[in-house]
Parts: sequence; C-alpha cells; structure tokens
Amino acid sequence: KIEQNQPYKPKKSADWIAHNDKKLKTLAVQLADNGVEHFDPEQYLNEVEHG
Repeated sequence: KIEQNQPYKPKKSADWIAHNDKKLKTLAVQLADNGVEHFDPEQYLNEVEHG
C-alpha cells in the first residue's frame, strides 16, 4: 500500500540495480570493442568552452 500523503518516489529495487549494472557493463564492453575511449562529458564541455 502506497501512503497517499507522501510524494511518490519509486524505490530502486535490487532487480533494477542489477539490470542497470548489467547494461553499464555491456555498454563499456561495446565501447571498448569499437575503440571508443572513456568519455567524460564535463571534461569535454570544459575543453569546448575554454579551448
């Protein structure tokens, strides 16, 4: 039963966390297989903004 007086915040179940971890690992393998380097979006933005 969901309490009606609380804002609805879905809890991250163990299944969801495991699924997400698996997706991230799969993505890392795919990127490595395709020769894609680790991408840091913040670092990229700093380089673009500050040349």
